[in-house]
Amino acid sequence: MSTGSKWRYVVYAMPVVTAIEATLGLFLVGVVVRTGVSLTALAVLAAPFLLAALVVRFLLPIAIRADARVVHESTGGAFDGEVYAMAAVPGVFVPVVDSLIALRYLSRSRSALDNYEE
Repeated sequence: MSTGSKWRYVVYAMPVVTAIEATLGLFLVGVVVRTGVSLTALAVLAAPFLLAALVVRFLLPIAIRADARVVHESTGGAFDGEVYAMAAVPGVFVPVVDSLIALRYLSRSRSALDNYEE
């Protein structure tokens, strides 16, 4: 069963964003160590991605809340995703935690949708 919620894409994007951030960070450190280029110059190049990552990170609690409402209605009230939305708020400041919350939410909501019988 699909929810049809477009907010779910933001939740899916969070673990991907975290993986790209980690890879980009390691790449930038490697470039600085090997070439001696200033980190500031490389940060300017990474700024567009970091801005997009920040937007996804701030939208995550809103996206989980909106998607949880749709899942709640789709399962006849059997799934309550409010806890995940509240847990995602401090995740804005702790990069790996927000991805773990997103993955857990996706797993639990998918399970609730699969187990619901109309």
